[in-house]
Amino acid sequence: MIRLLFPQGIREGRGSGVRIAAFLAISLGCLPCSGWCRNNVLEHDSHLYTYRDAYLKKFLNSEGYSKLIPFTIKRNAAGTDLCFISSYAWEILAVSTGSVRLLTPPSSGAILDENENFVAWHSSGVLNFRNGAKINIRPESDDPRAHFGVGFDLSGKYFFLETRVGITDIFATERPERSLAALKIRAARIFSKEKKLYVFGHAAIDEKTHRETILLQILSKRGDMFDLESEASIVSPSRFPSMSIIDVSPWSDHVLIAVTHDMPLALLNAWYLLDMRTGKLTKTGWAFSQEHAFFLQEDIIRMALSRDVSPK
Repeated sequence: MIRLLFPQGIREGRGSGVRIAAFLAISLGCLPCSGWCRNNVLEHDSHLYTYRDAYLKKFLNSEGYSKLIPFTIKRNAAGTDLCFISSYAWEILAVSTGSVRLLTPPSSGAILDENENFVAWHSSGVLNFRNGAKINIRPESDDPRAHFGVGFDLSGKYFFLETRVGITDIFATERPERSLAALKIRAARIFSKEKKLYVFGHAAIDEKTHRETILLQILSKRGDMFDLESEASIVSPSRFPSMSIIDVSPWSDHVLIAVTHDMPLALLNAWYLLDMRTGKLTKTGWAFSQEHAFFLQEDIIRMALSRDVSPK
């Protein structure tokens, strides 16, 4: 039985003159200071931390890993580690409060599990798995699983493939040959926790309201398979901006969403927290487009800097 969590869509919980205030603040050479302007906790969730891109580069330089710049960064599923993934070198730096580990993946686009084992990686248009399975993911491939999109959850246990236009299948990395669920969604992000999967679609513009909408589908585990438990539409709090899913809390019902506006605020993201239980969308701060935010157990980078961490 599928129920619609938020029949009217998810909308902002409280209004404000944020656009005008931010524009005036920029004109005066300052910005409204909520959690985004320091490497600290954002408002409304004590596990939500933000880091400026320059601060992270300074950290890598101080630890002797400037070769990893430029990088992408993500957390592990437990919120205890941050992983710096080099854009050019085949190296990953895993950082926790007590240690720094330099890992060498078998290829680009490698996926780690919670034990820092590589469970999947890309190579010449082929998705390779630790158990030896392979999926040809080039669109021109004759493989019926050749897809339009692919994504892994932070634990490395599950991934999705858009096997047909608008149809996404869910798989486990341990058995990538068997579909665990087929969904009518163009998936963009996937998260797992407590025997549930949270699948977010690509943002689409509603032609009537001119607001972006992201479809969320929540799956529950039933034996070895997953069933669609519920779905909801996440509606942008204002017209025309671009909206994206940043992170899902391992400990609460919060989802962090970034909303990017047109000029003169194009270089800024507005952070919003969605409460999936109530459907309330609450503004929690502003950030430059190169800010990073994660749900973490503690301020990992600050703690790593304050301790004597060294590579294993």
